[in-house]
Amino acid sequence: MKIEWELIASEIVPSLRSLIARELIEGYNLNQSEAARLMGISQPAISQYLRRIRGKNDRVFSNDEIISEARKLASVIFENKLDRGELNSRFVILCKFAAERSVQGKKPPAADAGRISIA
Repeated sequence: MKIEWELIASEIVPSLRSLIARELIEGYNLNQSEAARLMGISQPAISQYLRRIRGKNDRVFSNDEIISEARKLASVIFENKLDRGELNSRFVILCKFAAERSVQGKKPPAADAGRISIA
């Protein structure tokens, strides 16, 4: 049995990186090298995310809330206004949010809708 952080590391992180990379390239017209530089990962990793060799978790890709929050974080990354530490903190928040919504299969209660703050 995997613990929550093992699932986050093996499934959630690659899936979120894939969503963010795709948004930077398709939504902001960056090339793979530019997206890689902004995300702090390699261009070959970006290529693998785009080809779905890495980060192909359907539970993440089918959740509109997760996709929306990943797009918000992509916007923050594109604007390049935060230091790496703050971006990492926001990515961790997004990972926890995605884990609650996908890995554990929880449905968010209505009062929980505004709790995450990525942007």
